[in-house]
Amino acid sequence: MQFEERQLLHKAILFATQAHQGQKRKGSGLDYICHPLEVLQILTQCNASLPVLIAGALHDTIEDTPVTAQQIHDIFGPQVTALVLHHSEDKGKSWKERKTAAIREAQLGTPDCKLLIAADKVSNLRSTAVAHQRLGESLWQRFHAEKSQLAWYYRSILEAVEDLKQQPNTAELYDEMKQLYEEIFVTTEQHQTV
Repeated sequence: MQFEERQLLHKAILFATQAHQGQKRKGSGLDYICHPLEVLQILTQCNASLPVLIAGALHDTIEDTPVTAQQIHDIFGPQVTALVLHHSEDKGKSWKERKTAAIREAQLGTPDCKLLIAADKVSNLRSTAVAHQRLGESLWQRFHAEKSQLAWYYRSILEAVEDLKQQPNTAELYDEMKQLYEEIFVTTEQHQTV
């Protein structure tokens, strides 16, 4: 990565940190910025391109902060903006409508879009797995959907990004996502039915 690219990525990290200032991760009390930074770290491990790395840092800014698509476009350009917009949910819609749209985006998305989605979901699933070990089934009370609905959503996303397992840079990411999904949703269901 060249000097100018590193500077732009640094600018994105600072931008995201400021945008998410004061926000906390659901249930953990951690500063929210930990999540976009983990997504960025996952994308770095996958050798993602600079626009995808920047979008990883910024992926929740339009959805969860007052930041606009125009602001991102003006600073980081159209490719980053398109990735962030593809990944942003319309909070005015119901949970089911938002997640159905997100699944559709994953199904139709470019390889870069799918990579961003998978990195975000792996970060979320890592947090969910840790919380589930600590809280057990009471964890599901903190979500706006039932455990079965969340299982449907993550299974659908996993299917939508399955082609990532064919690429050397993303196969490990896909495998981790699948293992986390099974640990959280499949294994716990098997234990409950035994």
